[in-house]
Amino acid sequence: MAIKINLSNSKCSARVIIHIAIRITGVFLFLLAASFCSIEKPAEPRPPEIRPEIKLVDATESVGLTKFTRTFGAAAVDINNDYSDDLIISNHGCLPSLYLNINGIFEDHSFLLPEQKTHDLHGVTAVDLDNDGDKDLIFAGGGSDGIGAGHANRLYRNLLSETGAPAFDDISLEPGISYPPWRARHFLPLPGSGGSLIDLYLVCLSRENCPNIYFSNHSGSQIELLANESPDLNRSFHSKGKDIFFDYDRDGDMDLLIILKWKPAIFERIENRYLRNDSILQKILRVTCVGTADLNNDGYPDLFFGTLSPESGGDNISCDDKEIHFVVKKQENDPADRISFNSTGEAIAIDFIYRIPGKMVTDAADIFIGQNKRNPLARKTSIDAETAAGEPLLDEPGTYIWKEPGAGQWHVTWVYSETESEEKGKITAGVITDLLQQDLETLPARKTQDRVFINKLGKKFEEFQGIDLTHHLITRSVTMCDLDNNGFVDIVGIRGSEAGRYNGEPFVLINHGMLLFEFKNIMQNREDDIYQADQLIYGFFNDDGLPDLFFTNGAGLNPGFCGPYKLFLNYTENPGNYVILELEGTTANKDALGAEVEIFTPGGDFLGYRRLGAGFNRSQSSHKIHFGLGDYKDKLFTRIKWPGTTNWDEREVTANKINFIKQ
Repeated sequence: MAIKINLSNSKCSARVIIHIAIRITGVFLFLLAASFCSIEKPAEPRPPEIRPEIKLVDATESVGLTKFTRTFGAAAVDINNDYSDDLIISNHGCLPSLYLNINGIFEDHSFLLPEQKTHDLHGVTAVDLDNDGDKDLIFAGGGSDGIGAGHANRLYRNLLSETGAPAFDDISLEPGISYPPWRARHFLPLPGSGGSLIDLYLVCLSRENCPNIYFSNHSGSQIELLANESPDLNRSFHSKGKDIFFDYDRDGDMDLLIILKWKPAIFERIENRYLRNDSILQKILRVTCVGTADLNNDGYPDLFFGTLSPESGGDNISCDDKEIHFVVKKQENDPADRISFNSTGEAIAIDFIYRIPGKMVTDAADIFIGQNKRNPLARKTSIDAETAAGEPLLDEPGTYIWKEPGAGQWHVTWVYSETESEEKGKITAGVITDLLQQDLETLPARKTQDRVFINKLGKKFEEFQGIDLTHHLITRSVTMCDLDNNGFVDIVGIRGSEAGRYNGEPFVLINHGMLLFEFKNIMQNREDDIYQADQLIYGFFNDDGLPDLFFTNGAGLNPGFCGPYKLFLNYTENPGNYVILELEGTTANKDALGAEVEIFTPGGDFLGYRRLGAGFNRSQSSHKIHFGLGDYKDKLFTRIKWPGTTNWDEREVTANKINFIKQ
C-alpha cells in the first residue's frame, strides 16, 4: 500500500511512525499514528486557484508619520508591550525617532530616549538583552568619515518592566560596548551559547585597529556584554551592516552571511568556530543588501540579493514641485552647465553644503548672486528676488544664480575651472515649473541584476532564473513576508539611484507558489521620487493579520538625504487565512530569538518554516512570526525548537489570531 505523508524537512526527532494495515472483507482500513517527523522534502502546497489582489495604501500622513530626515537604520518592534509594533529609526546625524503605535496612530515619543543631542548614529537593534520582558535599544556609532575621533555606541536599557511605562536608562559605558573610535554600522543579534541570552556582533567599516567584535552576553540583573575573542569573526570585513545571521543548513547553528566589499561570503558555524565556506554560493558582485526566507516551502531558507548599478559619471538633475536636486560635474570640453525654472514667490532657498571626507564645505565665496555678484553669507540660505535681479558676468569659476527682472524665471549656471570639479546641492522654491536643462551630460546608467538563490536542502544554493530582475538603479533594502496570506513568502524591495537622479519605485515579487513570481510596482508615490531610498521593514501595525510596510528615504548626503518616512498599510483584497505566533522563552532567551518554527495540519501537511531573528540587520522587521495559510483555517499544530534545545515542542494553535506561546 502507499501512504502519503507530507511532513517537515528538518532532521527527524527520534519518533517512530507506526503503520497499521488491517484487511477486512477485501477492504483496507489504515490507521496512521504519525508524530511530526522531518523527511527530506515535503510536498509544496498548491497555489490557490483564486489569487488575492495585493493592495498597499499610503497611510503615512493619516497615521502621524510625516517626517523628512536623514536615516540609517529602522526597526519594527513592540516597545511598550501592548502587542502592536512600534517604530524606531536612527536618523543619521540627527536625533533618533521613537514612534509608539497607539491604536493605529503613531505618536512621537522620541523624548523618551536619553541624550537629547545629536550623535552620528547608524543601525539600531531592538532586543531583550537582560531577559526582563522588554526590548532594549542599541545604536551603532559612526566613525566621523574614518578620519575623526568617532562617536560611541549607545545602549539604552528599557525600564518598562521596572516602572510600568516606557522609559530608558543610558548605560552605554557600563557594559563596555561604547568603542568610540570604531566606524560601527550595526549590532547583529543572535542567540548566545546555550540560547539563554542574546549575543551581539558589531560590524564595521574598515579602520586601522578597529575590527568587528563579537560580544557575549553575561547579563543578570544588570546588562553585561563582554568582547569574546573565541569566535573567528573579530576581524575587519569592511561591512556596511546589511549582513545576516541565518541557519542555511538547519543544523541548529546560526551561520553568518557577510557582505564584504560588495561581495557576499558565508561563514559556517562548525563546532563553535566560524569557517568561510565558498563552495555553497557562487560569486556575486555589487551586492548591496540581502534577505532570507523559505520561498518554496521546503523548509530551508533561500536568499535574495539586491545589487547596484555602477555610477554613470554624468550630470544628474531631479525635481518635484518644491525642490531641485543636482550633482553636476566638469566633463571633457565642458566649461559650464545651466538650468532655468519658473517659481512662484519672491525668494528661493539654497542648500549647497556638502561633505568631503572629514570636512563639511561651507565657504560661500564661490557663489555669486544677481547682476552685482554678491556672495551669500552661507551656502545654506535664502535668496530674495531683489538681490538676485539681473544677469551677472560669468567671468570666473563658481555658481551663478539670478532672476530675470519682472519675470518668474530663475537661472543657475555652474562655471568650471580648468581642473576637475563637482557641484552638488538642492534648491527649494514655491511651485517649481518649466525646468529647463542646458549643456548637461546625462549619461545612461549601466544595468545590473538582482539575484534569487534557492537553497538545495542545505547543501548549496542554486540561482533561480525564472524572472527578469535587471535594472539600472540601487536596490537598497529588501524584506520578505507573505503580503496576501496565500501561504508563500513574497519579496519586497526599495530602490534608490546615484546622487541627483530620480529614486526607483518600490517593488514586490508576488510569490504565487511553485516558484512562480510576478513583478509589480504597487507602492508608487511622488513624494519620495527625488530622495534616496534607505531601509525597508514590515510590521503589524493594525489587527488584520496582514504585514504592513515601512520604509525611509534618507540615505547618503546632500542632495538626496532628508527624504520622507513612508508607511503603507496592507489592504489586500480577499486575502488568505493566517496564524501569528508570539513566543516567550524561559530557559531560552525571553525574546526566543533563534527559535525554529514549523506549521502543520493535523494530517501532517507541512505549511511553512520560519526562524525568529534570521535576517535582522539595519532593517529589523517584526518579532512576530507570521504564516499565511491560503484557504486553510482548521486545526493547526506548530513545532518549536527553542534556542538552546534539541527537541521539538509541539503545540496546537488557532488560525486568524495571535497565539501567545510560552516555553
